[in-house]
Amino acid sequence: MTVNNLVARLEVFAAAALVDMRLEAHGEDDARAPVIVAGWLPPKRSAGEPTPPLVLIRPTKGQDAIDGSTIEVLFLVETFSEDQEGWQDASNILQRLRGALTGADPLGPFCLELPLTWELFADQPEPQWGGFITTTWTQPRIDQIGITQ
Repeated sequence: MTVNNLVARLEVFAAAALVDMRLEAHGEDDARAPVIVAGWLPPKRSAGEPTPPLVLIRPTKGQDAIDGSTIEVLFLVETFSEDQEGWQDASNILQRLRGALTGADPLGPFCLELPLTWELFADQPEPQWGGFITTTWTQPRIDQIGITQ
C-alpha cells in the first residue's frame, strides 16, 4: 500500500464525512458540500479550478522504521464567507473531520495514530477562512508488504 493509496482512501472518507454539509460557496448561488482535492490545487485560472469550500488532502512526510512506517497527512480547509463569522465554517469542517477520523476503523493497512492536531490559521485572508488538521498514519514497512515501486 502506497502513500497514494492512503490519500485516495482519505479522499473517499472525507467526502462521505462531509457529504451533508452545506456552506456558502465562492462564486455560486447555492450552498454546497466542500470539494475534496487530493494533493495541490491546479494553477490559478485553470479550467475547472475548484473554489471554496474545499478540503485538500496532502501527504507531507513519512518515516520508515524497524517496526513499520508512518505517513503524515494534512487536511487543509478553506471556506468563503463575507461576514466575520466565516471562521466558524472552517471550524465546523475541522470538527466534522476530527470526529469522523477519531471514530473510524483502520483504512485498509493504514491506522490513525493519536493525537491528531488541528489549527485555524492565525491570519485569515478574508473573505476566505482556513485551518488544518495534521494526522499521522502507520502501516507495515514497505518491504513487509511487498511494494517494489
